[in-house]
Amino acid sequence: MGTEKPVKTIQTSKSSAIGRRAAIAGVVAAGACGVTAMAVPQIKNDIGQGLESLGWKAVSHELDALESVSLDDAIKAAEITKAAVRIIVLPLARLVALIGGDALGVLLASLNTATAVLGGLHIDIAALNGLRDTVASWHSNISSLPIALTSYTTANIDNAETYLKALKKHVQQQG
Repeated sequence: MGTEKPVKTIQTSKSSAIGRRAAIAGVVAAGACGVTAMAVPQIKNDIGQGLESLGWKAVSHELDALESVSLDDAIKAAEITKAAVRIIVLPLARLVALIGGDALGVLLASLNTATAVLGGLHIDIAALNGLRDTVASWHSNISSLPIALTSYTTANIDNAETYLKALKKHVQQQG
């Protein structure tokens, strides 16, 4: 038992190569994590802007033809409605406010008397009959208005048109 030879360890180049590869991989991974950490805010911002843009495009597309009515058609309808209110409703509202009470009832009674008198004389005036029918229709339907007729004299009749035009401009800027 006396002569035992000491065991020598031999380092191979293969084991040191694996160690270097692992170190290089670790450095690359750490670098990639660092770059990713620095890029995340920009990527997040870009994704957010892209989603916001897509969202506005979807909203714009939806608003452009909501219930199959385009913004342009809605604006035209608001313009026509405003003209009708200005030409027909406001003068009628002022008349009702001036006469007070049941002004349409008084006007309708006067038109009924006039058509009855003329009818007794065998005179038929189509325009007078048409006016009487229109006033009778107004008189019977006045209660279905969303606000009192006299409130139209102080209402801002430009709001709907102004709102729709501003909405269209905003949608066009976002799209």
